[in-house]
Amino acid sequence: MASPSSSPGGSHDGSKPSTPTTPTTPRARFGSSLPSSPVFHDVFQPRPASYAQAVANSARGPVLSSPRLPLELARTELARADSFESQPTQAIVSFAGSLLEDLENRKGVELPQRVSVLLKKAMQELERRIVSYSEHIRNLQLSLKSREEKYNSRVKVLERLALEPMEDTHGPLSPREKGSSSNSPRARDEEVNRLMKEKEESIMMISKLKEHLDTKKRSYEEKCHALELQQLEIGRLNSEKQYANNMISQLQKDLEDSRRSCEERSRMLDCNMEGMLKLIKEKESEDATILKLNRELEEMKMGSKSGYLELEEKAKGYEKRYLELEERVRGYEKRDMETKGYEKRYLELEERVRGYENRDMETKGYEKRYLELEDRVRGYEKRYMETEETKTSYEKRYLEVQHELEQTKMDFVQKYSELQTTSQEMKGGLERRLKEAQMLLEESRRRSSEMEALVDSKLRNFNHKEYVFQKFVGSQLKSMQELRMSSFSLRQDVIDLQNKFPKQVNSLGQNLKVLIKAADKYHAVLADNRRLHNEVLELKGNIRVYCRIRPFLPGEDRKNTSIGSIGDDGELILANPSKPGKDGNKAFTFNRVFDPATTQEQVFLDIRPLVRSVLDGYNVCIFAYGQTGSGKTYTMTGPNSPTEKDWGVNYRALNDLFNISQERKQVIDYEVGVQMIEIYNEQVRDLLSTDGVQKKYPFHA
Repeated sequence: MASPSSSPGGSHDGSKPSTPTTPTTPRARFGSSLPSSPVFHDVFQPRPASYAQAVANSARGPVLSSPRLPLELARTELARADSFESQPTQAIVSFAGSLLEDLENRKGVELPQRVSVLLKKAMQELERRIVSYSEHIRNLQLSLKSREEKYNSRVKVLERLALEPMEDTHGPLSPREKGSSSNSPRARDEEVNRLMKEKEESIMMISKLKEHLDTKKRSYEEKCHALELQQLEIGRLNSEKQYANNMISQLQKDLEDSRRSCEERSRMLDCNMEGMLKLIKEKESEDATILKLNRELEEMKMGSKSGYLELEEKAKGYEKRYLELEERVRGYEKRDMETKGYEKRYLELEERVRGYENRDMETKGYEKRYLELEDRVRGYEKRYMETEETKTSYEKRYLEVQHELEQTKMDFVQKYSELQTTSQEMKGGLERRLKEAQMLLEESRRRSSEMEALVDSKLRNFNHKEYVFQKFVGSQLKSMQELRMSSFSLRQDVIDLQNKFPKQVNSLGQNLKVLIKAADKYHAVLADNRRLHNEVLELKGNIRVYCRIRPFLPGEDRKNTSIGSIGDDGELILANPSKPGKDGNKAFTFNRVFDPATTQEQVFLDIRPLVRSVLDGYNVCIFAYGQTGSGKTYTMTGPNSPTEKDWGVNYRALNDLFNISQERKQVIDYEVGVQMIEIYNEQVRDLLSTDGVQKKYPFHA
């Protein structure tokens, strides 16, 4: 069963040392290699292709109607070469410019995805080449600076060789030489004068070389400044290029939004036109119905009027006849009231009068129907007026929508022209700046090559002069060894050097004082850094408790484990199989919990800052605690015959301490003492004691 064991815990009591130590921080020197300038092939030009070839070679998308079809030609040409790395810069610039120009000429046409990808690749390739050119210029500057330092060191060496005293090269004069020198004082003076003159000439030559070197240095600094200005200009062009790309994308987005809004308004206008056409058709059908009803009404009016007049005339005739009959009946009544024929005829007349009355009722029905038809006509006329009003409102709305559409179209055309003008201006400015940057880059290349050739020639001349000067110095030394008559001047030089030596010692002392002050400041800064480091360790906790879980040993049951779960924040839950549920779980919290897969190196890396605080004078204690077989010895020491990978905390801590003390041995001398003690039954024993006397804690190594 896997049992949790307490892994290394650490304490950092924050006690400061009595005498702070001052470690030094080594400086790391970095070297930069000078990359070779990129080699480009000949200028790449797209081959012309016909319309059929463009259609056959296009991978996706419709072929746009254009005389030259540059977009499709570009797609067909660049489909064979997916990379721009082998193409010259001028060709890429001209290719991107032709794509942008063709895009501007095609108003309202969407850019194909393939062409947009190629354009993006071209811009990325241009940016990469600008960065590589900048890196190349920077490497040239470093190379020129190193050469300048080399030349300065050589000049200093030559000056030192020319001005250093020559007393060590002279030995004591032999009696024979003394005799010869005493016998020819005039020759000795002439030789001394000649040597002095040659010495002055060599000094003048060195001064001229130094002046020439200063002039070259100034010209080099000016060229470096010009190169820096070119780099700044390139950076500015890159920023302007980025801004132009952002503006182009924004303008394209605005153009797409305007196009979508225009299409939406066109759809709305089409819907309104369809509604208006439907209403016009309904109005025409209603007009036809009204005309038909009017014709029927007129026909009914004409028919009813003629019948009515006939009925009126008949009624008048009947009335007149009736009156005549009445007069005759009255006459008959007067004459013969008892005549039956008159009575029968009277009844017939009454029946006829009733018929006439029925016809009068029919005439009234016709009049009622006529009134109903007039009401229907008025209703149709009212509906016709309402239809006319609706038609007028729709025509008014149609005119308003048409006016709004025309205004929107004019605004869209104006905005599109403005966007096109802005895009052309930005494109022209970008192309102009790209050409200027390319010209500046070519000029910087040419100047760099000229400068390298000039420096190489100057270096050869300087090496030749150095060789001549060395031969000259050798001949001078040989002549001065042969001639012993210049001892007086050499003694004078020695005296001058002795007089200069205290001054140089004083200046050296002052320089050392300055260095000591700087070192003191550095020590103070280093002490502050060390203090801040240990304050961080104190904030993390002076006393830390870690828990390391031992993995299963061979033969152990992996299912019988008491580990419930391991949290990321140092939480460990132990499960009791005999108590299921929450009652059987116990939670523990540590600074960190190491799972069974944690390696020895990972355990040591978490407590390594505490170990390094020992060299800063702080007291640190790391110990392991746990039951038998929980892995204390493995954590602190490691297995039997451990490899470097299986080292425990003790080996790794000592190895780290000795490595750091070895690195700082030029500044600080560390003294390391080791104690091995045993705590058994609350008794402390010194395991390294050789005299057999048990000492009391604390021990002293």
